[in-house]
Order: sequence, then structure tokens, then C-alpha cells
Amino acid sequence: MDSAKNQAYIDAYYQTNQTHVKWSFWTSLTALIIGLLILTIGIGLSLIGSNTAVSTTIAATGVLTQFISAGFFFIYSKNL
Repeated sequence: MDSAKNQAYIDAYYQTNQTHVKWSFWTSLTALIIGLLILTIGIGLSLIGSNTAVSTTIAATGVLTQFISAGFFFIYSKNL
């Protein structure tokens, strides 16, 4: 293989890697925002005196989503 062909392969690999890292970041950020919204809704429902089981379940779902988002960000940081 000549060096021009090797450079083309390296450039293609780099572009693919950059695309994956960008998608990983935006997926992590989206999961973080969704988890925060769910958590806020659950806390809000518990403060206005809504059904305790529903508000607790929604808040727990928000916390779980935050942990998933943290895992996504951990994977993102390892890809950098």
C-alpha cells in the first residue's frame, strides 16, 4: 500500500470516530435533560400532594435515568 492510500484510511477512520464521539455526547446530554425533567416532575407531584406511589415512582425513574446518563458520559469520556 502506498502512503496516500494509508492516509485516506486513517482520515476515514478519524472522521468515523469523530462522528461517534459527537453522537455519544449528544445522546448523553439528551438523557441527562430527560432524566432531570422526569425527576423534577416527580418532585413537583410529591410537593403538590399527588398520589404518593405515582410521584415516588416518577422520581425514582428520574434518578435511574440520571444514572444511565452518567454511564453514557463515562463512555463518552473514555472515547475521547
